[in-house]
Amino acid sequence: GDCGEGSPDSQGHYTGLNRSLSASAVRSRSACRQGGAVAPKSPIASAAARRCASSSSQHSAVRRSGRLPAARLCGQEDFGDSFERFGYRDLEVPTVLRELRNIQALRLVQCGLTDRWLMQLGHSGGSSKWSGVRLLDLRHNSLTAACCAAIAVVILGGLQALLLDGNKLQAEGFQVLCSALSSASHKCALRSLSLADNGLGHASGSIAADLFSQGSGHALQALSLALNPKISSGELVALLRPFTRPRCEACQRVQLLDLAGTGAGLQVLPSAVKAMSQCPGLVVDVSGCRG
Repeated sequence: GDCGEGSPDSQGHYTGLNRSLSASAVRSRSACRQGGAVAPKSPIASAAARRCASSSSQHSAVRRSGRLPAARLCGQEDFGDSFERFGYRDLEVPTVLRELRNIQALRLVQCGLTDRWLMQLGHSGGSSKWSGVRLLDLRHNSLTAACCAAIAVVILGGLQALLLDGNKLQAEGFQVLCSALSSASHKCALRSLSLADNGLGHASGSIAADLFSQGSGHALQALSLALNPKISSGELVALLRPFTRPRCEACQRVQLLDLAGTGAGLQVLPSAVKAMSQCPGLVVDVSGCRG
């Protein structure tokens, strides 16, 4: 039932030395200078724990990790009984359909799933089939924005973690998912959303900013937009803007913004630091910052 972690490869694993920002690191510069680690305050933040850097950077920490972005969001959390297939290219919809009512976690990773396949699953057996599912892991398939309406139905059914790394949803698909999250007619339970390596680009930061600016209609605690290099510094500053404002209720719940491997430049750092000062416990990861 956990998100798992693999050995470093070309499909979204982090490698080498990366710089990341944390509120704890900013507050504990002396601990960093002594090489000591700063203890995170929460389970999600603990998944982003890092070693402190030398005195060359007061506001950054150094982390060496082989974790997938998705693993940072929900770590080793146990969602209950699961149905799992990895690299299974001949998976049939009826096979999954038979399992859905008896499981809490569905993991179909690198199975070559298409929009058509997922929409067929969504249209079969009634929407109540998703009522017990808390984790949906569809990483490294062939999904695009066309399937996001079907995924939105699952979100509104009580889903808590949605992992979509390594697909092709782009900003259009992200918009559909965020619209489901902010739906006025539902209290959304989703806590973790990972869209690493999905071709996200222009408008993605603004879409996320709108989500967090709209108040308390969702329960999101962790968001990964990592490994989307087309998300510009301007978009990331826009994303962080709601977090820099006092008394943003939705922002206060967020514990992790994983922006590693995006197009972040040095101009993003002041916004990240200000966001963390306004939101205690928040970790903003801008590993691979350019400049």
